Amino acid sequence: MERIRKNFATAESILEPPHLISMQRLSYEKFLQMDCDPDEREDFGLQAILKNVFPINDFNGVCSLEFVRYKYGEPKYTVQECQQRGMTYDIPLKIVVRLITFDVDGETGVQSIRDIKEQEIVFRTQIGWAKKLGLPLVIHARDSFPEIFAMLDKSGTDGLRGVFHSFTGGAEELEKALSYNFMIGINGILTFKNSDLRDVVGKIPYNRLLLETDSPFLAPTPFRGRRNESSYLLHIAAKMAEIHNLTIEEIGAITTRNALELFQLSNA
Repeated sequence: MERIRKNFATAESILEPPHLISMQRLSYEKFLQMDCDPDEREDFGLQAILKNVFPINDFNGVCSLEFVRYKYGEPKYTVQECQQRGMTYDIPLKIVVRLITFDVDGETGVQSIRDIKEQEIVFRTQIGWAKKLGLPLVIHARDSFPEIFAMLDKSGTDGLRGVFHSFTGGAEELEKALSYNFMIGINGILTFKNSDLRDVVGKIPYNRLLLETDSPFLAPTPFRGRRNESSYLLHIAAKMAEIHNLTIEEIGAITTRNALELFQLSNA
């Protein structure tokens, strides 16, 4: 049998090896569709994932949460600043959802749409409820301070009280938050090594300080990464006391008084 030998060493042309990092980056950018109009994104990547997750329906069939669009906010730090701080570069992702409520016929089970609300409308409704019922409004701002402040200013805050829960804003956001009749909730993030909250917490007046656990998440150092619990508050209180040059007992008394006032609880 005749043997056939092939020699590829003398090929006339060699394929240029691909730049793998560039390929990965292009694939990631295509997945995110960052440069597209939020209402004109194609049905793949992150857009497809969110559309697959939603709608989220309740068990009784009386409401449904639908995905509308997503957009990107401004990063808190540049790539260079993240490299200097040893942090991961990230960009806030803001998702607009729509809440649809239904009336269900008890005999036939047929649904009819009663109301459709998007996120900002829902928040405005919650502000109205808090005013009407005299209840505190608990706000968790995740890269959305401008939108929240705009809504509060538009709705008016007379007769409104509440707390900015798990506060992570800077000095500018703190100043604006304090302009309302709101407490500032501080949790285990304050104890983290690279936390920016230390300078901010020092600017919070005593009568606006609140201690929070955010349990089961955000356990303070040295328990970071574990399931959080209320007993860990002492570590947050200790750091807060250090910043304000007070004792833990004084911080405990201040934050207890503020919590009782905010939630109108008895100290019995």
